[in-house]
Parts: sequence; C-alpha cells; structure tokens
Amino acid sequence: MTRKVPNMLAWLILGLSCLQPVANFAHKNTINHDINYLRCLAYFLTLFVITSICLFLWKTLNRRSSFISAALFIGIFTICLTSDYLIFNHGVQLLNFFGLRARIFYPIELGGFLLLAYLGSTLIARSKDLLLAFFAALFTFTTWDAVQVLLIAKETHRPSIVRTSSDNGVHTPGQIKSKITPNVYFILPDSHVGKDVFPYLKIPPTIFSNLQARDFQIINQAVTNATVTTYSMAHLLSMQLIFDGLTKVTHSTVGDTSLAETTVFKEFRKRNYSFVHFYDGYDGPQCPEGTDVCVSASHFLTKQDVQFLARTPLLRLALKSPLVVGDVPLSLYLYPNRLEIPDMIPRLPEASSGPFFAFFHFSLPHPPYRYAKDCSYQTFRYGIDAYRDQIQCAATLLTSLVDGIIEKDPGAIIIVQADTGDIFPGAPDEPTILGWPESTIPKRVSILSAFRGPDSCLTYLKPGLSPVNTFRWVFACLDQKPPEYLPDRTWIVRYLGDVGDGTLLEWPQVNKAAQASRD
Repeated sequence: MTRKVPNMLAWLILGLSCLQPVANFAHKNTINHDINYLRCLAYFLTLFVITSICLFLWKTLNRRSSFISAALFIGIFTICLTSDYLIFNHGVQLLNFFGLRARIFYPIELGGFLLLAYLGSTLIARSKDLLLAFFAALFTFTTWDAVQVLLIAKETHRPSIVRTSSDNGVHTPGQIKSKITPNVYFILPDSHVGKDVFPYLKIPPTIFSNLQARDFQIINQAVTNATVTTYSMAHLLSMQLIFDGLTKVTHSTVGDTSLAETTVFKEFRKRNYSFVHFYDGYDGPQCPEGTDVCVSASHFLTKQDVQFLARTPLLRLALKSPLVVGDVPLSLYLYPNRLEIPDMIPRLPEASSGPFFAFFHFSLPHPPYRYAKDCSYQTFRYGIDAYRDQIQCAATLLTSLVDGIIEKDPGAIIIVQADTGDIFPGAPDEPTILGWPESTIPKRVSILSAFRGPDSCLTYLKPGLSPVNTFRWVFACLDQKPPEYLPDRTWIVRYLGDVGDGTLLEWPQVNKAAQASRD
C-alpha cells in the first residue's frame, strides 16, 4: 500500500515535522519584542535541509525501505528531539524517584526517541487511515501555532499603557529645559535580592556597604512592583501602576514594547538626552531601535538561536559539560554575544559626550550561574549554592562598574536597582501562592535599590520606594522639583502560560488573607 502513496506526501510530512517545532517556538516567544522571524525561517530551512539529507542517505543505504516510512521515521524523531524541553524535568524526577543518576537520562531519552520513531513510522505507514490522520494532526498543530503567532503579535502591538502613557507616543527632543543635566546611569542587576535576604543566604551584604561607601543612599525595604522581569520593567519604564484595577494580565497589558517606546525614554528625549544601551549578551534586552550608542559584542549566533537550541538535548549536554575551551567553560560558548562587566568598563562613554541616559541590564546574579564567588568562571550550576556564589561575585563586579563610572563621571546620577528578588526552596508540603512556596515570596519581592545623586535630590528618597517611582525621582531631580510619587504596590504574578496564567495577586494582602484563612 505504501508504494502507492505519492512521494509528495512524504515530503509534506517531513516539511511539517520541521515546521511544527519552529512554529511552536515562535508561538511561545512572540511576546518577546526581540524575536526575529527571519531567523525562525532559517531554523526551519536548516532543519529541512538536514532531514532531507538524512532521508536521501537512508534511501541510499536501505533501498528496500519505503520513502514514506523513512520520512515518517525522520519526521517523528525530529519532533521528539525538538520537544526535549517538555519532558526532561519530568524524566529526571522519575529517575530520582528510582534512585538513578540524572546523567543516564540522555541515553535512555535518545533510545526512547528512536524506538518511538521506529514504532510510529512502522505502524503509521501500514495504514492509509493512520497516515492521513497523522498528517492531519501534524498540520493542525502547526496551523494552530502559526495562528497563535499572528493573534498574539496583533494583541501585543495594540496600544498599551507602557507605550502610550507619555503624550501618546509623540515627543519633541529638547522641548523640556531641565535645570540640571547630569548624565544618568541605570544599572539593573537581575534577580538581586535586598539586604533583608542576606541572613537567609548566610553571606555578608557586601554590595550595600560598598555602595554606601561611595555615597549611595540605600532604599530600605525596597520591593518590586511585580514578581517577574517583564512586568516589573513595565512599571519602571512606564512610571505607572499598570496593574491597578486588574485581576489578570493579557498579552496587550504590556504589549510588544521596546525601550525606545516607553515613557522613560521619551521623557529623556524631551530633555535632549541621548541613549546609551549596554547589552550583556545573556537574558537582558538587546539594543532597541532608537539607541544612539549600542555597546555589545556582535556574533553570528544570537540569544534567540540559543533559546531554540535549548529545546533539544544538545544545549543541555553542553551546559553540563565540564570541558574548558580557551580558559572558558564550554557552556559559555552558548552565549556568543556575552559582554561581561570588566569588558564594559573600558567602553563607558566620556562624561563630556552627554547629557545621556545609560542603561545596563545584567544577568547577574540571574542565571546562567557562571561565576564562583571569586568571579572565576565555572561550569554552569543550579540551586541556592550557585546563586550564593554568583551574588558574591556580583558585589565585586557591580562595585568595579560603579567605580569606573564615578572615576569618569563624578557628577552623574547613578541608580543600582534590581527588577525582582529570587525564589528559593520552601519547606516540604508548604502552602504555595501561584506555585511558589509562600515563605519565599518575601525574598522574591525584596530588591537591591541604591541611588547616588545631588544631595538636594536624595532628600526626597524614602523607605520602600519601588521601581514605579524610580524615574519619577530622576526627572523631578533634573527639573529641580519635588517628585510626585505613586503608591508603592506589589503584585505577585507569573508569565502567561505559567502557573496562574497571568493571575494577579497583590502583596502583602494575599499573604495576610492566606494567614487569616489558616488561623
């Protein structure tokens, strides 16, 4: 029967097997304004070329096998290989349950993929009905992901408060004459907890004493406005409480908004400031359109390429590899555009080139956990010990960056402020809030926050100041007037698709309600 099936169907199945994982990747990442759809097309073409070569080799070496069987085997194996990220954690948990080491999961997984591809291709190729059903299912899943890409892209491009909260997107450079025009540096160490969490980590809060010694004012009890980066940044850059009155986040709440479209960027432009963006090549935002100076390390591969590779076992094997290549762990080569703080310091702009707004967003202490506490590179690790080492290194590197800025630009306004804290292990059977252990939520909302600037402006800082008010303070300082602060409020939220699927719970009210229900 299979010989009567046109070869065209075999090619369609092979093509859809390559297109489906790429369409799903685009679906899951459309909310990210840095996504490049041309690179997604390149992923599909690369997969299709590789699988086509495999198909021709298969037929050359095994002429007795049917063309459709070979296409099915290669297609099913490709789908399995690019879906590794869905099953890895569950597979490792199962091995741990039986007391087996996680590393044996890889040969078991590969063998399982091959067996599934063999059984699936053999069974499906024998029945015309199964073959058509498989093709229909593959076509349906691919079409579903493609439609979701279009719908989400349309929704995220709708006007949002982050994009339109300043003059509906219209600004005129130089229309506001600030009374003072110091250069402004905003340094965001991703996932850096506040001082109150350091006793839990059992390490000294070195960064706080270092910053105080350099005339920074530390914000006590500083908390984030939202517990994940995208939504915390939205509050920071819109200077608005975007979750006020909402119970759930949608794709259009924040939208596909680059830095250049935000209120903060526009307010700096009004004051005739230029924009300098430092990109570390890890998980921070890339230089957006409208950047005057982009400080980054260019490479053919991008962060998006690494994210796509992360869907396969190949990336995870490299991440765990102990190999060292050129004095650098092999795992770091998966971040080809990495630019660490010591590489940025020599590239700091001259103070005389201002006024400018310099923006830094570091994956530090955020994963990948690449640093030992002495700032030497190490193979990536995970867990609280890895975080503890990296945050100690962060104190050293952030201090060196601040010193470099002060040496070049002593009169600058400098802000060191995290987006969120971090989540740490909870007790067994502990109640959770949106999937996070309840006891660790305070560590997630606690952030490092420190300001350096004119004494006349520092007097307006207050305990508990949250990111939504950070640039309200900055622009009030530039204009030499008292800042108009919004209430400092915090929402527990996770990304769409995660636990809660965008549900908003205000902190600490939800914590008080949970405690009352147990009393």
